[in-house]
Amino acid sequence: MSVDKNERKAKLNKQLLGPLKKEIDALEAEVKCEGWHKFKKELLCKLVIGRNILRGVAPYLVAGALAAGLGHASDLGAIPFVPHYETITQGYLMSIRSDQEEPTERTRWGDINRNNEVRVFGNWQDNDDGLFERTVKIFPISDVQRQSMTQEIIEGIVRNQDIDEKTELFGSPRIRQETQEAAPSPESMDDNFRLVEATLVGRNDGVTTTRRQSTFKNIKGGLLQSLVLITGIGCPLYLRRTNGYSMMDNIGSTKLKYIHGSQEKKELTKKLEIRKRNYELLGGQL
Repeated sequence: MSVDKNERKAKLNKQLLGPLKKEIDALEAEVKCEGWHKFKKELLCKLVIGRNILRGVAPYLVAGALAAGLGHASDLGAIPFVPHYETITQGYLMSIRSDQEEPTERTRWGDINRNNEVRVFGNWQDNDDGLFERTVKIFPISDVQRQSMTQEIIEGIVRNQDIDEKTELFGSPRIRQETQEAAPSPESMDDNFRLVEATLVGRNDGVTTTRRQSTFKNIKGGLLQSLVLITGIGCPLYLRRTNGYSMMDNIGSTKLKYIHGSQEKKELTKKLEIRKRNYELLGGQL
């Protein structure tokens, strides 16, 4: 009986040895790859942490880039409240009058805040208040018209004083009444008196200069850029605080996740040792 019992036990052990050996081989293969798995986990951990850091600082980088971009685009300077040198293009104001043979031109650095227009001055007349008054017709010149009308064309209109015949070109004028106390010249009070003047403004693109930014413009630009920075940084901070987001907590949880992965590897090694002992107890030889 004892011989049969031993034979059955040996047979059972032999049946258990096969699956156990396969499990041991699989565990050994996985343990041998421990270095490669560790490298992959560390690399993946760093990549995930890098992504979380980028996600955390991205709004602030964007806010800084927007503020600097705003400074460059509007010529305010890249750094708030730090004066810089800016390039200024020369502007001009040209006056073409029907009582003058040649146009007169005044220039200044920067744009000139005037409109392109043609004005027609009537003669001065006495009014009931003891003052002198005259009617001025103002024909605006749009930017589109200015691009298609050369200076020579406008000069011809002014010299010929035929602005009233150009209503299809300029449209209806704006009427303005002018008054003054001082007596005008007798010539300007004649019923046939008429003065036409065109005012043209523009920029001499080839003529520039460099000058230090003014204090007012520097302060205005610095306040605008600071507003962009405060808004761009404050909004993400507020939203993240409201939603309970913490970049450091996110990074910490990522590290814990991959540290837990390395602990699983230790448990795998321990499991392999137990399987080997069981294999030897069943009479197997490794």
